[in-house]
Amino acid sequence: MTFKNIPKIKNEKTRSIVNALFLITCCYLIQVVFTISALVFSHYVLNDDFINLYAFIFVAYLMEIPVIIYFLKKWNLNLMQEIKPISFGVSLILLLTSLVIFLFNPVISEPVAYFENLMMGKIMVFIPRKIEVDYLFILTFFSYVIVAPIIEEIVYRGIVFNYLKRTFNLMPAIIISSVLFALFHFDFSGEGVIKLISGFAFCIAYHKTKSIAAPILFHIFINLISQLTTEQVIEASAVNISRYIPLVIFGIFFTFFLIKEMVKKVETPENTFEDEKE
Repeated sequence: MTFKNIPKIKNEKTRSIVNALFLITCCYLIQVVFTISALVFSHYVLNDDFINLYAFIFVAYLMEIPVIIYFLKKWNLNLMQEIKPISFGVSLILLLTSLVIFLFNPVISEPVAYFENLMMGKIMVFIPRKIEVDYLFILTFFSYVIVAPIIEEIVYRGIVFNYLKRTFNLMPAIIISSVLFALFHFDFSGEGVIKLISGFAFCIAYHKTKSIAAPILFHIFINLISQLTTEQVIEASAVNISRYIPLVIFGIFFTFFLIKEMVKKVETPENTFEDEKE
């Protein structure tokens, strides 16, 4: 690489990030327009019928499809070749990883509150949520657990991640796409860190399996657990703690295993810049 080439490479990388931002912004604006429309329509026309908010959000995701198709063609990305079935073993690993992420969620997302409760002899855990299966639940479940993961994974992993890999090494592409994923959820609390970690994990799942189905299923598991559980503070008695010790031990060992596998995969020669461009 000569000195003359440096400005061109920097320009190309900057352009890649700007283009990725433009795509995500287009999708986000569609979400905003339809969400605001839902609020206005529900308040002034339907007397604040909350069910219609989720209906509009569902429609907003569907309205992103033409934008997705446009950028897939514009950037010459063929995701149809990457819609491959994944094995039961891989699916099980994705589910277990989702559980591990939720196991450490209270510590990462609310560290101050978590340790304050711990000092008062209390712990924060996730318990099953009381669910009433009605029209609102079905619509929310379908939008949040099924549609959102499919659309978001196609956008952030299928398009943005693949597009960034053309001008960046694997790890920078993972980091940039994960940061964009976290930022555009507009959650700057501890939950934003969880989004960042999740985005990183989704990229790794996609990269290792070479199938867009893997991050989609991974994302579905995350949203499913979130939908079916709720956070609760309980007394940290010996009985209560003993219930979670095996899960914590498993979570720690499984996390180390995942990190080891991720690092090993990223450090292999096949992940060089030249190979990614090919």
